[in-house]
Amino acid sequence: MGLKQPSQSLDFLGYTFRYGWDIYGRLQRYWNLEPSRKALARERDALGALITRHQSYTPLPELIGRVNRHLWGWSNYFRLGYPRKAFWQLNASCGIGCGDICDVAVNGAGVRAVGSACMLICNILD
Repeated sequence: MGLKQPSQSLDFLGYTFRYGWDIYGRLQRYWNLEPSRKALARERDALGALITRHQSYTPLPELIGRVNRHLWGWSNYFRLGYPRKAFWQLNASCGIGCGDICDVAVNGAGVRAVGSACMLICNILD
């Protein structure tokens, strides 16, 4: 299975393993692991099911708790390697969904949101 070739990778247990260049620009190659595209797609689908307009009947603190539990579990599993790029992508996709539900709650109730787009729903302050 020639994984030492530049364009080769292996998807296993939700991770993509590849032998690639150093992300900091050094002239070194090393084994890199990051969440696979398939795992990211599944997570976006799962977040989409948690954050829909059909969940607008759910009290906001309960919805925040559900999304927080789900995201904490996912991030704990995929924290190995260099998951930053994958987390940024999830933040962007989560933020689009959160905006539909949280816009009225955040702007109407005078609640402040802190952090990136995904943290809009995950870190609502009183």
